[in-house]
Amino acid sequence: MSLMRWAAGGRAHACAEALAGSSRRLRRMLVESVRIATRRDLAPAIDADATLVRAFARRHTGALAEVPLPALIRTTLHEPNDAWVAIIGERLAAVENPHAIAPLLHDFRDLCARRLAALDPGHEDDREAIELALDHASALLAH
Repeated sequence: MSLMRWAAGGRAHACAEALAGSSRRLRRMLVESVRIATRRDLAPAIDADATLVRAFARRHTGALAEVPLPALIRTTLHEPNDAWVAIIGERLAAVENPHAIAPLLHDFRDLCARRLAALDPGHEDDREAIELALDHASALLAH
């Protein structure tokens, strides 16, 4: 409750900066308790911590669009999620300059290949989305 009051009135970013070096538990409480905050507001507290990115993503359906692509890829590499692989694939299709994510693309491509190999038959929608993500990652690596 105190975090909600502290972060109210447009002070979410200042709170996130103040808590950036705090425990994950405290930073997660901030992410989950602030009513209205963007990824930019909470970025100092979230950074690329997979648990905190996931907590932020649960806030609303458009939250993942606010997460920078490198942070989203790192989170998905740390904790694979086929739905997030598909979202990354869609975002990779729009990448014009792959230099910022180039170091992550090899690992992401490997993750896609492993997810495809482990996918049960009958999950054709998932298979198509993961194959598309693999194709986009491979195309960006070819640049």
